[in-house]
Amino acid sequence: MLAYFEDVEDPPEYRPGEYTIDTWRDALIAFFNEYWKKIETQITCPARHMKDPVNPQPKPCYGCIDMQVITCVRGLNHGNLVQVTKYKVRR
Repeated sequence: MLAYFEDVEDPPEYRPGEYTIDTWRDALIAFFNEYWKKIETQITCPARHMKDPVNPQPKPCYGCIDMQVITCVRGLNHGNLVQVTKYKVRR
């Protein structure tokens, strides 16, 4: 990364699923898909467009910065956090 900032190399290529935080992104998306009917009116982030009839976005959490994903996970109540963690483990 330093080489990139020193203008010696190109930035590293992003490969989805390669980073630990991506497991949380996938877990959140799986959770949203599973409980969509119950939570769709409560979602205020880009995930609210997951099931949009005109322009659905099946992986909205990949557009969020890592810190936002962490904030989402930390903001879940205990029961929902347990569910999201189960999706993370399944991956």
